[in-house]
Amino acid sequence: MTSGLEELDNWLQDTFRQGLASLEQQPFSFWKEISARMVDAKLGGIGKRLTRLSTIIGQQENWHETVLDELSSFYLLIRGLQNIEQLPAPLQTDLLQVAGVNTRKEDLFKNGILLQDTWMTLAVAHQEEDNLRSRKTWLYGWTSHRYALVLDFAWGRTDFTNHYVAGKVFTGTVVYYPSNTPLRVALKEKKQLDKKYIKRIVGFPSFTDFLNHYATNLANNPWLANHPCALEEVTPTLDKETLILVDSNNHIIPISVSPSEQWQLIAMSGGHPINLFGEWTGKQFIPLSVSVMEQFSVL
Repeated sequence: MTSGLEELDNWLQDTFRQGLASLEQQPFSFWKEISARMVDAKLGGIGKRLTRLSTIIGQQENWHETVLDELSSFYLLIRGLQNIEQLPAPLQTDLLQVAGVNTRKEDLFKNGILLQDTWMTLAVAHQEEDNLRSRKTWLYGWTSHRYALVLDFAWGRTDFTNHYVAGKVFTGTVVYYPSNTPLRVALKEKKQLDKKYIKRIVGFPSFTDFLNHYATNLANNPWLANHPCALEEVTPTLDKETLILVDSNNHIIPISVSPSEQWQLIAMSGGHPINLFGEWTGKQFIPLSVSVMEQFSVL
């Protein structure tokens, strides 16, 4: 890993010396080679991100900004890993996870922090890449007021071990992975409550309140990925054919939706405030579920 980090550091320095504009002229092999070298150096997480980054070069109007953000995060990651022994133990785990080193479940169940609660299943999102299917399940503890992310993987046609339905409620115990901003969990036990369903999404009263919360977590973990975000009393509004969210303080929230989701949100709102749950990327809100008048729906 140390050798791979040194190679990535040199690659980044060379890339910045040539300038970001030069990336548009590079063949796919330019990215494939550095990505493969990262995988060989046991830095598979970085390798995958480099491969994904190659697909947006010249494909977006602001691709230079996106690439600069990502390459800068690599540089920060390199410096963090080079000085990892000086960091708190939970942040060391965050760094290693970004690099692609995961905590084994056997160790997690022995040493992890357990939390028993009544869990609301706020969203279930699926993704597939190179025959690997992943599933993100967002939970919210009714008593603890804590979010929990269950991240599952399945190869090919293999089914996932546990079954989750957005909107349903269950009691169970989860184990939090070590982190400076604990979110990811492994499920230890689960008991479905058949007659219990989510009626209302509970969240922050304003976008400013959420951003203060997000800033605190980001300071604790600069490599924080998409963060759970629940907002109350926000109104979907069209601004020059672009959908935005307006909170109770008339602050505008950037939102990322497909055309069908855009009109779905507008129809569900009917011009009135609604409650939303989704992910905050650091730049925009990705809605996953909504509650209107004590009625919960997924997007």
